[in-house]
Amino acid sequence: MFDYVCIFTTGGAILWYRAFCGSQDSMLEPLNAFIKSILLEEKSAKTHFNVGDCILKWKVQNDLQLVFAIIYKEILQLALVEDLIDLMRYEFTQKVHPQLTRKGSVYVDLPSHFDEHWRVAYYLKTKGNLRVMIAGCDNFRSGAIEQLQTHCACLDVPLYEKGYKDDPAIIAKEALQEAKSKGYDVLLIDTAGRMQGNENLMKALAKLVKINNPDVVLFVGEALVGNDAIDQLTKFNQSLIDYGDANCRAIDGIVLTKFDTVDEKVGTALNMVYTTGKPIVFVGVGQKYPHLKKLNVQTVISALMS
Repeated sequence: MFDYVCIFTTGGAILWYRAFCGSQDSMLEPLNAFIKSILLEEKSAKTHFNVGDCILKWKVQNDLQLVFAIIYKEILQLALVEDLIDLMRYEFTQKVHPQLTRKGSVYVDLPSHFDEHWRVAYYLKTKGNLRVMIAGCDNFRSGAIEQLQTHCACLDVPLYEKGYKDDPAIIAKEALQEAKSKGYDVLLIDTAGRMQGNENLMKALAKLVKINNPDVVLFVGEALVGNDAIDQLTKFNQSLIDYGDANCRAIDGIVLTKFDTVDEKVGTALNMVYTTGKPIVFVGVGQKYPHLKKLNVQTVISALMS
C-alpha cells in the first residue's frame, strides 16, 4: 500500500499531500524528512531509493519546478506506481498550465462514440472560453452530417461540412483554413467511427492526420468493455503508425466514455495509460453536454485503496 502521495516544489515546499497511515498532521514531520532525502538524491540523478520496507519514487516537472512523489511498500508493482505518478503530473499540470487553453489548437477526435464531440465542444466553450468550430468529416455513416447540424445549432458552434462525397482529409484541410482565417481557437474534426481492423477506413484516417498535422489526436473508447478497450486502443494506435508515412504519429490522448457505469473500477483507465504512455484527457460520465470531466487523480487513488 501507499504511505504518502505528495506534490512539492524543488525548494521543498509541500503543495499537496495525502497520508494513508496515521493522521494527516502526524505525518508531516516524517514526510518532510522524506522530501529532504528525495531532493538530495535527485541531485545524484536517481529517481527512487529504498528506506526500510518503503520505496520513494518521484518524477520532476522542471518547467514548473515541481516534484511528484509516492512513498509505498515494496509489495506494489512499479508499473502501477509509475502510472499513478503520471496521472498526478498530468492532472496537476492541466490545472496550472493547461494545454487545452493554448490558442490555435486543432483537435482530431477518433471516435468510437461520436457523442463525445459535443461534450468536448461544450467543455472548451464553457470552461476554456475558447471559440470552437467543428468540421464534418464523417461521410461514411448515414445521417452523420444532419446530426452534426442539429448539435452545432444547440451549442451555437459553427459547422464546416461538404456533405458525403468529398475526401475527409480535404474537407478537414479546408475547415482548418477557414477556422484560422476567422480566428477560431479550436477546430474539432468529426471523423467516422471505425474498427481498427477496417483497412480502408484506417488508411483514410492516417491520410487525414498526415495532411492536416493536428496538434492533438484523441482516441475515444468505452470504459465499460474493460480489456477489450485496451486491445482496441493498441491495434488502433498501431494501425495509425502502419498506414502512415515516415513521419507517422500515433494518438496523443484518450477520451474514455461511460466512466460512470464502471463504479469504482479504474483498471481499464490505468491500463490504457500504461499501454500507450498517453494521458486520459477526459472521461464521459453521462449523456448530456456537461457530462464530461477530467480524470481526478484522487478519485483513482481512493478507488485503488478501497
